[in-house]
Amino acid sequence: MPCKLTTLPCGPVSADRIFGNSGEETDDLDGDGLRDLVVGGRLSVQSKDVFAAIYRGSDAGFMLTDFRVVPPRAEPTFASVLLTEPGKPPVLRDGHDLVESNGRSHSVARLRRFDGQRFRTLLTFCAHRSEPSSGLPGGVRQGLNRVDFIDVDKDGSKDVVIQGLLAPTVFRFSEGGLMLLEDRGLTRSFREQGPEAVRARLLRDDAEKLLDAGEVRRAAELYQRAYLSMPYDIELGLLAADAQVRGGLPERALEMLTRLRFQDPERGTTACTLAATYRAMRNPVGELPALRACVEKETDEVRKRQAMSRLRELSGLSPLPAASSGTMISPSQQAIVDEALGTP
Repeated sequence: MPCKLTTLPCGPVSADRIFGNSGEETDDLDGDGLRDLVVGGRLSVQSKDVFAAIYRGSDAGFMLTDFRVVPPRAEPTFASVLLTEPGKPPVLRDGHDLVESNGRSHSVARLRRFDGQRFRTLLTFCAHRSEPSSGLPGGVRQGLNRVDFIDVDKDGSKDVVIQGLLAPTVFRFSEGGLMLLEDRGLTRSFREQGPEAVRARLLRDDAEKLLDAGEVRRAAELYQRAYLSMPYDIELGLLAADAQVRGGLPERALEMLTRLRFQDPERGTTACTLAATYRAMRNPVGELPALRACVEKETDEVRKRQAMSRLRELSGLSPLPAASSGTMISPSQQAIVDEALGTP
């Protein structure tokens, strides 16, 4: 019983006897026609643990049905109803934020449904991530994954789609709506034919035509709109950031690249584009480490060579001699760059 884990009353009790009457009445969470109650906070001023609890409404009063303790320094996210279906308990979303020692954080979200005895967790996923950034006060929220209920295969039943920073994933209800199972076929279909994917492809095609016509600013705007439709597509994000730099909007590119670097820290192309962005901003303090990361991680030899030449230029040395397409970096050229970097 959850009441054995806490000093909260088990019930049935009135709302004013539950945690100083601080409960928040919600919709009918279990579909029985009576409103339910959600409470959260700390059990005492000295307590390090944060809790969240759900009380089911009954004719006799509220009954403690669900209680959990979330990690220290977290704040509970109250339950909210996302999906209601005739004759079935609604699907709830709740969760909590996890704060790491390095200042990063991520939000864990849950989808749950009442099975007649308890609120069963159907799915757990990352709702958002964030990390501190010296260039953007307060940090940058990375993620904003959301839940959508869409009849993907048009069979008359809603499916669950998780999308946002995560590539869209489609889940089917099973066991009378008390379990979610990923459907890889529907996931593949939705990623290829979903409205946001179609929209992003059309915007990208139009942006490429504008670039060919020399209308860089307009192309950058369309690239950004395409990327906002598919923020999990890192390649599209890099194209959008590059277009912003070419269009004279490096500050906008920097914001996008901060997110992209957090998504895939080891991708060399992100570092190369970041270096070009800082160069456009006339910021050698930011450009130097980005160039070094580009040289270290980039697999494209042309971009890698360009970064090496720029590093020599910033170090007061002559640029590398021109090389034909496909030419590999020789050991002697690498030694020259190492000398410019002060690398042993």
